[in-house]
Amino acid sequence: MKFLKVIINKWFNKDKILEFLWSIIRGILVIGICFVILYPILSKISYAFMSEIDLYDKSVHYVPKHFTLDNIIGAWKMMNYPNAFLTSFAFSSINAIFQTFSCTIIAYGFARFNFKFKGIFFAMVITTMVIPPQTILIPLYVNFRGMHLINSIVPFLLLSLTGTALKNGLYIFIMRQFFIGLPKELDEAALVDGCGSFKTLFRIMLPNSIPMMVTIFLFSFVWQWSDIFYTGMLAPEMGVMPQVLNAMIANAQMTMESSIGTSSLIYRLLINSTASILAVVPPLLIFLGGQKYFVEGIERSGIVG
Repeated sequence: MKFLKVIINKWFNKDKILEFLWSIIRGILVIGICFVILYPILSKISYAFMSEIDLYDKSVHYVPKHFTLDNIIGAWKMMNYPNAFLTSFAFSSINAIFQTFSCTIIAYGFARFNFKFKGIFFAMVITTMVIPPQTILIPLYVNFRGMHLINSIVPFLLLSLTGTALKNGLYIFIMRQFFIGLPKELDEAALVDGCGSFKTLFRIMLPNSIPMMVTIFLFSFVWQWSDIFYTGMLAPEMGVMPQVLNAMIANAQMTMESSIGTSSLIYRLLINSTASILAVVPPLLIFLGGQKYFVEGIERSGIVG
């Protein structure tokens, strides 16, 4: 009896019951939020392998009865996927590399040097994080159009090299926080060994900031991959993945408004859903490959907690 009372007091006291109930509620909330976030992706994955017959079958919800790869093959051909992938990958990679380099240099200057109007200049960098890009895109378009640079990669390279491209204010802020967290004794030791500012940056700081630079590269690559606003305005004929998807959606809208049969419309919707999954796969694989550096970089950036 004493042993039974001990068990009851240990596992069935008020605090234990409340803790157990709260863990259940917390688990339900987390599962519900995850389901709301992941449901669109899961449904698109399901549709990618689903035939038209399954769409008319009310007993089919998530798992297709007639598994098929025709949707993926059709989306692959309609997107001209190899060409769209190579164009998007090269475009996003080049911009991400240039943005990582320029933002690292700028952040190092803000973190390690004192100069006149430093606070004002950094406040301008922070301001770029809150100003909507729509307010500056029209002047940018007018300037680049005057230089006959529209429909080329040159405007994006200029913006990337000068640290004024998409989300560069955020990248500079993150890198600055990281450099501030590094001990100044590293700079002093490098100075004693005869290293100047640039040699200290390239031999001491950059090797220590590789995880953070990979994080910036991943952020930049993913945002550039999915960007349609800047790309649609400055390079509308580039042929990157978001532009290809927009063209397919526009064709589906025309199909919906025309007198084409329901079967063709359903097929078009299936292809568009599958195409969106194909467009998400490359950045997802890159993120999974660099996840170790990404997590380490975020932990060392000084903006968590």
